[in-house]
Amino acid sequence: MKRWKLAWFRDDLGALLELLRDGKIKPMVAERMPLTEARRAQELLGQGGVKGKLVLMAASR
Repeated sequence: MKRWKLAWFRDDLGALLELLRDGKIKPMVAERMPLTEARRAQELLGQGGVKGKLVLMAASR
């Protein structure tokens, strides 16, 4: 059963990434913030009222 779930997840993730690539879905991003602000992001989500996704960005090299 575990393998079946993994295959199902992989198929769905592939389909989702394809939709993103083709521009057929556009996630609403509320805010982008550095990964160092993960605590603040979690607090904002806990307070509610965030419209869209909070995207944590890894530092560029």
